[in-house]
Amino acid sequence: MLLSEHEWNALYNRILVGEHLAFSIGPTSGIDTVLLMRRCIYAVRIDSPCDFGLKPVSLDFLWSLLFTYGKGPMLCAFNGSASSASDPIDKVVIQRGKQGIDLLRISWNRDEWQFIADVAVKTLLGLGPGLTPSGDDLLVGYMSGLDLISTISSRAREIKKIMQSNVLSSLARTNEISQTHIRWACRGYYMESLTALLKAIAGGDPEAVGNNMKELLARGASSGTDTAIGLLLALENGKEMESSGYSLAN
Repeated sequence: MLLSEHEWNALYNRILVGEHLAFSIGPTSGIDTVLLMRRCIYAVRIDSPCDFGLKPVSLDFLWSLLFTYGKGPMLCAFNGSASSASDPIDKVVIQRGKQGIDLLRISWNRDEWQFIADVAVKTLLGLGPGLTPSGDDLLVGYMSGLDLISTISSRAREIKKIMQSNVLSSLARTNEISQTHIRWACRGYYMESLTALLKAIAGGDPEAVGNNMKELLARGASSGTDTAIGLLLALENGKEMESSGYSLAN
C-alpha cells in the first residue's frame, strides 16, 4: 500500500478530487506524484530510461507468476476451457474473453489494426461483473503496456491512439465507475500497484518485477489478474515485433 489506512483517510478528508499530491519523500515504490480520483490513487505515468528495451524482460517469468498467483475466469480464457466453469457468467467471460485475447495477440505489424481494435474493444468492454469488469481491466492493462513501450516505439504510440479512440467511443458499454478508471488510463494514469510494476519492468530489476507482479495479482477478486493479462499481451506483442526484425525504435 502507498499509505496506511489511517493516513489515507486523514489525507482524503483534506483534499479535493482531481488534485495531485506531491510527496517530499517518495513512497517505497519510487513514485512521488499521484492523482486522487474518488477514493482511488492513480499514479502518474512513469518515463522509461533511454536505454529501456524489451529483450531483458522475461515473459516466461511473468506468465509463470500469473498462472501461479492469478485468479478468476480470464485465466481459463487462455485455454478456452469454458466447460470447466460452473457459473454461467464465468462461461461468458471465458468465451468472449478468449475472443478478445486472440484479437489483441494479432501482430502490430498488421495494417488493419483499426478494425482489430474496434472488434476487441466491443468484445471486452463491459465484460464481467463488478465495479471494474474483467474485460475493462484487461483493456486498461493492455493500454499500460502500450504506454510503457511507447517510450521507445512510434508504432506502440499509434496502437495506443487507436485503442484509446475505440475505448472512449464505446464507454456506454460499461458502468460509470469503470468509465472513470478507463478515462484516466487513456490519459496515462494507472493504479499505483500497476505503475509500480511498470516502473520495475522499465528499470530492469527482476526482484522488483516479481514482487510488484505479485502485489498486482493480489488486487481484488480478479481485477489484478485481468490487468496483468492485458499488460503481458502488450509486452508479448512488442517482443514479437522485435524478434521478427521490426525495429521498435522511434
